[in-house]
Amino acid sequence: MLSTVLWEQRTQKMYDKTVLTPRLTAWYGEAKSYNSADSNITKHNEWTPELYDLKERIEKEFDYQFNGVLLNLYRDNNDSVAWHRDKESRYGKRPVIASISLGQTRNFDFRKKGSSPEQIQPSASPRIAAHHERGSTGKLGT
Repeated sequence: MLSTVLWEQRTQKMYDKTVLTPRLTAWYGEAKSYNSADSNITKHNEWTPELYDLKERIEKEFDYQFNGVLLNLYRDNNDSVAWHRDKESRYGKRPVIASISLGQTRNFDFRKKGSSPEQIQPSASPRIAAHHERGSTGKLGT
């Protein structure tokens, strides 16, 4: 997939600056587009046979139908994603995601959502770290 995915490095507004996201991304799936966190429309690509096969395998494992996949490529230890909360409403009333690790083991960290921006700090609530090993899968949502 490294050579067949149409990777792109997006920009994101952070405070008063526009910066490059520290990772490469690609969205594949149905023709519906979504607003991304930086208020850009996320461009979708049609399913590749390889990704569609993976989608079907995950749907069987979790007994759930998925309409797209957001791929993130962390090229080295300098690439990352900051603490964030997905804007759930843009994906429907009760969105579900499946997470698949295809590379190095990484922590997939969670913490309780605060009621104000001041509470959404790394030290504000306990952190749960799930080790995401190569080939492991996980499902978030109901």
